[in-house]
Amino acid sequence: MLEIGCGNGNVLCYLRNNEINCQGGDLFIEGLVYCRKKVKVPLYQIDALRLPFRSYFDIIGMFDVVEHIEEDEELFKKVYKALKAHGKILITVPANKKLWGRYDEVALHKRRYTKVELMKKLNDSGFTIEKISYFVSWLLPVLLLFRYINNKRSKNLNNDEFLKKEIQIIPFLNTVFLWILEMEAILIHFINLPFGSSLIAIARKNRDENRIFQT
Repeated sequence: MLEIGCGNGNVLCYLRNNEINCQGGDLFIEGLVYCRKKVKVPLYQIDALRLPFRSYFDIIGMFDVVEHIEEDEELFKKVYKALKAHGKILITVPANKKLWGRYDEVALHKRRYTKVELMKKLNDSGFTIEKISYFVSWLLPVLLLFRYINNKRSKNLNNDEFLKKEIQIIPFLNTVFLWILEMEAILIHFINLPFGSSLIAIARKNRDENRIFQT
């Protein structure tokens, strides 16, 4: 498995701890240096739109990465080519356009997705979707309220001050919210949730890429 946008290495650590043979890639060398301190796996400095692999990986994961890339459909096609036959893409992206605000702009997001939009872009890139669901569903009303309050309070703050407020952790609430998300994670194995602040998708490469793309 390749994780594109491995950043701080937390996901790679989780994968290795669960005995998954994984590798990481990131555009920024600073992230790779930090990642190397946390986990000992092969790492690559790569541009996701110029992946050097062809029919190589069983799984490629991108977790809150795709929304940073303008040419997301081109990215999906590059990932498609890097996967083995019947390989899988696993992604999470931010959703619900009502949540769009200053945080997305500061984080350099290009978009928040709808389920229909993400399904279409994956299908158009040659993938067959096996699972797609919203998540962070039960906390969506809380997120909408917090986003509204923070946007009102932070009009006169610079971006650094705004981010500190936006990602500030309140220990008690953090524990409660984590418990809620753990319950949601169990539920999502059985059903697809109809709304939420994020989307998760698993899709399979199942066609001859030469029928889809010019080589």
